[in-house]
Amino acid sequence: MPSRSREVLGSPPMSAEFEWPTLLRRSLDNERIHSAYLLAGPGDTPRNSALAFARGLVCKAKDQPRPCEACVECRRSVDTDPVALDGSGRNGPRYRHIGDHPDLYWIDRGDSTRVRIGQVRALRQKLGMGSFEGGWRVAIVADAEWLNKEAQNGLLHLLEEPPDRTCLVLVTTTATALLATIRSRCQRVRFPADPPLALRGEAASPELRTLGEQFDNLATAPLSQVLDWAEDYRGNRSAAAENVERLLAAGSQWLRESVSTEVLRFEAAHPAPLLEAFDALAHCRRDLAQRNANPQMVAERALLAVRRAVKP
Repeated sequence: MPSRSREVLGSPPMSAEFEWPTLLRRSLDNERIHSAYLLAGPGDTPRNSALAFARGLVCKAKDQPRPCEACVECRRSVDTDPVALDGSGRNGPRYRHIGDHPDLYWIDRGDSTRVRIGQVRALRQKLGMGSFEGGWRVAIVADAEWLNKEAQNGLLHLLEEPPDRTCLVLVTTTATALLATIRSRCQRVRFPADPPLALRGEAASPELRTLGEQFDNLATAPLSQVLDWAEDYRGNRSAAAENVERLLAAGSQWLRESVSTEVLRFEAAHPAPLLEAFDALAHCRRDLAQRNANPQMVAERALLAVRRAVKP
């Protein structure tokens, strides 16, 4: 399940096929805009929805769905050629505008493995300067699950004292990676989960089929073999972190399947050890995103947690 967090998306087509989340559409239609929204779910839909909502907020159309795609503001906010971001600010900007609109902002993790505190500070400083057009300002924080704790605390200050007529939209695959104090200050929009990963059969990719077979053999694998497997996740941190994300996703799905079948293949009397392993993988995922943990070490922790749960 390759991560798409680094892909920069253009403006989604506002066709009949685009399904607006009810909360966002009602907010626009009734012009009752909250200071912060949290869009959580897999795939591109949360990002596209955030982008459409931001463009709709600055759209000048009356008595018709927004964004209208015809007014000056809509034409300025078309996001066809976005600039790649650099979280450190050394080789590119920390944030960018959406299209050419001066009141629409976007940050993501760019080519890094996290959204950095410097990006949040730069955004806070910019939003404190007031609106260029005199209307709403919207800042989209994509890859919000990749905000480390320092960056989340910096964002919390903005949520606690939002500037006038400013809306912050956080986009994440899972809301649990964010601080509870951040979640509590946002209007939540949940998107349907992806279908479960296929680890076996024709629907499974060769990579996932291999991972499934490795997890099947983990119970009897010697410790040296497990550590060798973890060494596959060495190297460039950005690429290694993406590979570990896939490992954790596959491991979580393997554990779900094992629990649902009562773990008969291991003759386990109770699924509690597997549930504990599932929780361990969730902690691994958070550490990878928020604490800049070493991918190889995260993979090792995850594999050992599963091995403990299934070892005879």
